[in-house]
Amino acid sequence: MHLAITSENTESGKLFHFTLLDTSLLCEYSTESSSDTVSAFQIPLHIGECIEQPVGLLADGRLVFLDKALWVCTAQLWLPSAGLPEMSETAVTRHFFIPRDWLNSAGLGLCRVQADGKFLCPCKDEIAVIRSDIGGDW
Repeated sequence: MHLAITSENTESGKLFHFTLLDTSLLCEYSTESSSDTVSAFQIPLHIGECIEQPVGLLADGRLVFLDKALWVCTAQLWLPSAGLPEMSETAVTRHFFIPRDWLNSAGLGLCRVQADGKFLCPCKDEIAVIRSDIGGDW
């Protein structure tokens, strides 16, 4: 899965749209001429409105992002064993927050989460590594 971000200018400011792209077919080598189509799934609006900065997708189907108040959050978007579900009832879980004085606008875009749950955040010319259980099984 890959996350695509698009934006549009509206009267109330810039509006972002987040779309999941199922690119698994691009990784499979096949001599058969099966579908070469990449499936796209719109992230529910109530989740997209919370996102300040996406920071990663975990293998268990959760999107990790910073919300408007700089909390590190997750939202279960799909289950790897079941494919992409109806995403309308997906809840957002807050885990911990990042102090506002750690980040400027350039640093915000550089935050990332690793598969094991470590959150990487640029902080005053250094990189803060925050260990968490985000990458673990719930």
